Amino acid sequence: MKKTFPHLCLASLMLTLALSSCEKVIEFDGDRTESSLVMISKPDTENPWKVRLTESRFFLYSDTIATIKGADVSIEVNGLVPNSPITDRSIGVYDLGYTPQPGDSLTLHVSVPGKGSATAGCRMPQKPAIGGISCTYDTSHYYNYYPDTTVRVGGTISVKLTIDDPANEDNYYMLSVLEPVLQYNSLTEAYDTVYSRAYLTVNDNIIFDMTATDEVFDLGLEENAGKEVLFTDERINGRSHTIAFDFRVYSAAEKSCFVEVHAISRDRYLYEKTLRAAQNQDEFSSLISEPVQIHNNVTGGIGILGGATTARVRVE
Repeated sequence: MKKTFPHLCLASLMLTLALSSCEKVIEFDGDRTESSLVMISKPDTENPWKVRLTESRFFLYSDTIATIKGADVSIEVNGLVPNSPITDRSIGVYDLGYTPQPGDSLTLHVSVPGKGSATAGCRMPQKPAIGGISCTYDTSHYYNYYPDTTVRVGGTISVKLTIDDPANEDNYYMLSVLEPVLQYNSLTEAYDTVYSRAYLTVNDNIIFDMTATDEVFDLGLEENAGKEVLFTDERINGRSHTIAFDFRVYSAAEKSCFVEVHAISRDRYLYEKTLRAAQNQDEFSSLISEPVQIHNNVTGGIGILGGATTARVRVE
């Protein structure tokens, strides 16, 4: 558990406020800035590559984010133009007609009249090597929250798996779990089994080491928990490392879950990390730190092109 030191937090806050009184106030005349081209693309090796194109929104306004139609979109794969059609799927989504493979070098070009041109590139990671998976299932709690008479079981699954990290290179990972959930279908008046991301907690003192900053300023940012847990190989480089995590499951018709280990590109890792930090920054944390800048690797615009290659294991 993280420790908090209220007197240190209070002292730091008072120091910040004292120093801020000496800073020069920047005048803002209220003029609205021009919108920029925003492209968000997270290709993976299991689905056709897509990109979503929108316009940026001025931070003081709550307008609906405008999507972009009729953009000129082109791609390159390993320096060549693939023979694949590019389709406008509406709401700013463009299907690029190509399913990336591990090791592919991807380049995306977008041109929009009146908004200019933007480009970005990324390399698809190799598939992560995992093995040695085991799990235990604690079914000590029971639930009956469906409108029928069936008692359905739920509990906690504890999983251990081994990641064989390649040596002499920087690798970035994302861990997630797909769990079966019963969803009511109004058309059939029955429950269908669908899969959604479970909330998991990783128990690993090597990968997630508490820093001095975390101990002094406990801002509630749990890097080792969530529906997608991000980490690097900084502390396990070139070694086989067993990682343990827990997640809760509730009633479902299926008895299987899917553990996913995603190898992600560096830009994708930095984008996800900074995006979550910005979303978690509240009024208190913004007083003692600079506003979080979301990572961007798009030239001529705003956004991200970052890939993921997934290894998936079925857990009974």
